[in-house]
Amino acid sequence: MILCFNQKSSTVEKIKDKIQKNISKTPYSCAIGIAYNDGESDFNEICSWADKAMYEEKKRTASGDVSSATASRDVSSATARAH
Repeated sequence: MILCFNQKSSTVEKIKDKIQKNISKTPYSCAIGIAYNDGESDFNEICSWADKAMYEEKKRTASGDVSSATASRDVSSATARAH
């Protein structure tokens, strides 16, 4: 788990992309789930969202869909892409 505090979603996406790019150069793989804090959610809830997003990404990449492999719940804008 990687925690980023007070970061824009675009910055977090860039961090995720950099991690995935570097890992793709190895024989390993990773799935990264992202959840943004809305200022009202507790740590466990945010971790749960990120965990669900990670498993959505795992399912998507296992099916061969690597075009957009990030699932996230962006609670700051109330737009849920994965629950």
